[in-house]
Amino acid sequence: MPRLRRQARDRRARPELARGVWEWLQGRAYDDLPDGNKWDLFMLEMYEQDLETFWDRVYAAVEAGKLAISETKKHCLGDEPLLPSHND
Repeated sequence: MPRLRRQARDRRARPELARGVWEWLQGRAYDDLPDGNKWDLFMLEMYEQDLETFWDRVYAAVEAGKLAISETKKHCLGDEPLLPSHND
């Protein structure tokens, strides 16, 4: 039983990515996204210097299970970083 609780805690601790952002990464056209997801993209890209590398890392993190896809996530100013920096 403790193992199941630990796994559930780990799932909750994973950072979340908005489903629309994930769909955009998989090839959905930007113009087809809801306005909320366009805002999510803006917020995620705001402080990134190398966007191509950032999105490659996000895609890889989702594929590896390090980022959860969320139906309700809204990316906002002041959120914890989605990914650790390259130096971590």
